Amino acid sequence: MAEHLLSRGADINGIPDYAQHAAIDIAAEPDTRRALLRDWLHDQGCRPAAGER
Repeated sequence: MAEHLLSRGADINGIPDYAQHAAIDIAAEPDTRRALLRDWLHDQGCRPAAGER
């Protein structure tokens, strides 16, 4: 789904009005088991909302 959205022009660094974190911030949280997503986001150039983690 993430690849599809990115291919359609989604802003990989976008932060919704209701959130304070970028996708890579959430994917990097402990116990989310989303290491593959975090790594993919990073490889696509996604940046954390508050600097590198």
